[in-house]
Amino acid sequence: MPGGKVASVSTHLLLLDDIGRIVGEADSLREVMQRVVQLIAKRMNTDVCSIWLLDAGRTKLVMEAGEGLSDDAIGRATLNKGEGLTWQVVETLSPIAVEDAQADPRFHRLESLGEEPYHAYLGTPLQVRGMPIGVIYVETKEPRRFTDDEIRALSAIASQIAPVVDNARLLSLVSGTEPALRPNRRRHGVRRFVGTPCSRGVVAGTLVILDDKIPRAPDKTETVELELGRFQSACQRARRELAEMQDWLRERNAEEAALVFSVQRMMLDDRSFIGKMRAGIEAGASAHSAILSITREFVTRFESLKDVFFRERSEDVKDLAGRLVRHVRDDRRGETTSLAGSVVVLKELAPSRMVSLCAQGVAAVLTGGGGATSHAALLARSLDLPLVVGLGDFVHEASKGERVLVDAASGEVVLAPPDDLIEETLRQASAGDIGLRVAFGSGTERSGRMTFGANVSLWGDAVRSVDEDADGIGLYRTEFAFLMRPDLPSEEEQYVLYRRVVETVAPRPVTFRLLDAGGDKLVPGLRQVPEPNPLLGYRSLRLLLDHPGILNDQARALLKALQGSDGKILVPMVGCLAEFKAVRTVLTSIQRDLPPLGAMIEVPSILMEIDEVAAEADFLSIGTNDLTQHMLGVDRTNARVTRFFDACHPAMIRSFRVVAQAAHAADKPLSVCGEGASDPLLLPVWVGLGVQHLAVHNTRIRVLRTLEATLDLDECMRLVDDIGSLHTVESIRSRLLEIASPEVVEWVHARRGS
Repeated sequence: MPGGKVASVSTHLLLLDDIGRIVGEADSLREVMQRVVQLIAKRMNTDVCSIWLLDAGRTKLVMEAGEGLSDDAIGRATLNKGEGLTWQVVETLSPIAVEDAQADPRFHRLESLGEEPYHAYLGTPLQVRGMPIGVIYVETKEPRRFTDDEIRALSAIASQIAPVVDNARLLSLVSGTEPALRPNRRRHGVRRFVGTPCSRGVVAGTLVILDDKIPRAPDKTETVELELGRFQSACQRARRELAEMQDWLRERNAEEAALVFSVQRMMLDDRSFIGKMRAGIEAGASAHSAILSITREFVTRFESLKDVFFRERSEDVKDLAGRLVRHVRDDRRGETTSLAGSVVVLKELAPSRMVSLCAQGVAAVLTGGGGATSHAALLARSLDLPLVVGLGDFVHEASKGERVLVDAASGEVVLAPPDDLIEETLRQASAGDIGLRVAFGSGTERSGRMTFGANVSLWGDAVRSVDEDADGIGLYRTEFAFLMRPDLPSEEEQYVLYRRVVETVAPRPVTFRLLDAGGDKLVPGLRQVPEPNPLLGYRSLRLLLDHPGILNDQARALLKALQGSDGKILVPMVGCLAEFKAVRTVLTSIQRDLPPLGAMIEVPSILMEIDEVAAEADFLSIGTNDLTQHMLGVDRTNARVTRFFDACHPAMIRSFRVVAQAAHAADKPLSVCGEGASDPLLLPVWVGLGVQHLAVHNTRIRVLRTLEATLDLDECMRLVDDIGSLHTVESIRSRLLEIASPEVVEWVHARRGS
């Protein structure tokens, strides 16, 4: 009878199978939800089961299905923000189990529900990619303590039905009717897509579809003299345009990024490229036709090569050809199309195309292909351009002029979003950050416990770090100079670049990371080829140790650049003690007295030798991105599994603690970098673990410094002890939110609710 012991674990698995069958059979969202709550109440032996969903404004919960409650309440009963246990489930994003809900001070009675006889309550969030969309809960007439198995069972059910409910809910915002369960098959209305995030920013705008295909040449051909004149004019305008974009980048202190146009500028002076086009025109072809013909020839030649760099150059050829054709056509039509403020969609993205779009003032860029090259992603982050890649069928679903809502941090893209969804998303996205900046943005308060350095990829980032009053550069990624050129930079070229960074932030220190190449960052000069599993492949320190010439050149450049400063060198992806010792041997063969040499803790295997590594290294640095990715077996660039990538996972909290204990036992400094370092919610964890340095995004330096000064060390240490014994992401997040400031709580909710 209801109120007794729930079914066994095997029954829970059968329940999930039954829910899957219901989803496949039902024709509407309402039917799915109603059949699901009836089934759950029966199989879990409870008197009540109910589903509540957030409205478009995310300020109300609406009852959408219920078993054991008043039928009249379905679609009508609402809970305002903050009311009752069910809103607590939304706000904590954690299950809540109460033995006697009616005796709980958080309980909120709704007379219309008819729930007076019910006491025991178990609710769990419906969430998609960490964002709440509603709650499912069960109740029984008799007070009861829900077991861990029961809580896990309801959470498993919630995870299965949440994506179905969410997709259908989006359609209902526009249609106002019961939506079909297969929304992605629809060609109109609200549609949600998830790609791979490459940067940050929430943007609403109008779509512009850029076709990768160069427009067909017109049938009509003018005289040879006129066509040559058009071609010559197009080349001159293209040179001027490329020079202007390079100047635009230099004005923003992004000189390294300006290198992406070097190939195109060289091609404009290359006789085998431009000369062949000119010869085609002289033979009677139009300027447009000659450009297309020679472009196809070069693209075919480049794409047939195995070398990644040359295959990517085919994108440069297409980009330059499109630029020339546009100028030839503009010469005929006398007009150009402005992209300023628009959200641009295209199939693939070359670095030069991305920078070109950024210089034209686009609001965001979306691609349908397998993803932007790492070069483009790095540029997007440094230039603060929202970029989402790998959106697949989105390119075919999207229409020119259609409205779109983009969250570049989560990779989520919504086509034809309703006004209230746009307004609420933009409001929440800005409210969280604004609240943090208003409360903690001065950056003047200092506790003296921790320093805050900047994460830097380009020299322009270093310049901005000075403006943000950073405590130096916590992590300088040296790979960018290797990625944007066909050959390897010389020792002297590297020295000039590194020394410029040191002098820019002096007297504050710089921590340079040795070349972290390979994986998704293929170095053209090494003629690397793609691998089936690149993030676990031939990359980083493995690659460096196999190329002693590269390691020696970079080591000499860094050691020379750091002379007279308090800078450090960081060894990436250390897999074992022997690898770290090998790097130290190389450096000491060049210079006896070394600057501090640190080990990045990013590979789980190193935790097995952490005490030995801590004794050997001068400092340790936790790389939260790669360590989380490898420890949890989650590719954070894969949109299908990003919901499992979470630094609050119990395994991660314990790993962080193991590293901290080893660092303290060896009396070595400990730093943290990656997204976890910039997360305000995790800041008390780093304080409690005794971390001395954080390497964070420029925009977070002042906020985190001021926020850290408000934290109590003893409380943070107790927090670390508490969460070290917890076993779920939800319980750890809930505990972190308990001690977080109201501004941080708002930021967390805004990020997860936008």
